Amino acid sequence: MEDFFVNYGITAAIWLTVIAAGLAVLFAIIYTISNLIFSPGETIKSLLGIILMLVIIFVVWTMVDGDRSGIFQAARYSNITDGVMRLVETGIISTIIFAGIAIVAIFLMELFNIVR
Repeated sequence: MEDFFVNYGITAAIWLTVIAAGLAVLFAIIYTISNLIFSPGETIKSLLGIILMLVIIFVVWTMVDGDRSGIFQAARYSNITDGVMRLVETGIISTIIFAGIAIVAIFLMELFNIVR
């Protein structure tokens, strides 16, 4: 039974993940194109938000050095490259930035609703 999971189960799970990701990208493209046709104003706002997110991620990626420091200099982490460290640091810092933006936006929208 273990051989079945190792030989076929993991491979099937990987392929299902790839198929699901492909379908998600396909439906996102179809949704965007259909909204560009029927409601271009809303789609432009969405696209500007996505572009802003990509700009923030790119700025963070250019600022991160990706050097392995601290605990990651140990021999057991020798397989972690500088590129992987750079991607991980970019992901962590971007997540913190987006969480901060979300918290500030929630706070400001509640203030706006109270005043209104």
